[in-house]
Amino acid sequence: MEREKEIEENNKNVKVICGYVIPSSDQYVKYKLKEDFINLKHRVNMTKLMVKDSEWLEYLDWGLAYGEEIKMLLDKIIKKEFPDYNIKSYLVFGIDYYIRHKIPLKDEHICIYRPGYDINKAKEMYPKNLIFIEGSEEDISSTLLRKAIREKDEKTINDLTSKEIVDYIKNNEIFGNE
Repeated sequence: MEREKEIEENNKNVKVICGYVIPSSDQYVKYKLKEDFINLKHRVNMTKLMVKDSEWLEYLDWGLAYGEEIKMLLDKIIKKEFPDYNIKSYLVFGIDYYIRHKIPLKDEHICIYRPGYDINKAKEMYPKNLIFIEGSEEDISSTLLRKAIREKDEKTINDLTSKEIVDYIKNNEIFGNE
């Protein structure tokens, strides 16, 4: 998210003051991962660890199924509390979520794409209200992390996430006794 924040600030001459990381809903994760499903409680706890040292990122524990509603609520609060400022909020999500859900977006949002996804296909779906940002050149994903944990590939695990999150996964036996 740091890279995406920097891109937005440099390209749009804006100042990003805060962001919220919202884990996907249980329903979506169960559908996507089946036997690798990790419940929202654990994903929220790992998200807390991920943002704990950030000066601008926070987390919400509601599940991304309510992302657009959260954004609309946040916009109302911002407008009420800061009427003299031109503050804009964006819902930011990955291209995999966007393509699977074919989200009928009401407002402008940011979609982060990464290797392995067809950006042109996504742009054809909703070209007007999405800002596309290229994600990291490295394919960083929870799928790669789960695979590395199963294979006990410590180097890849350490490259993909923090020691605190790895410890959380191990201490809570999220992948069994692996």
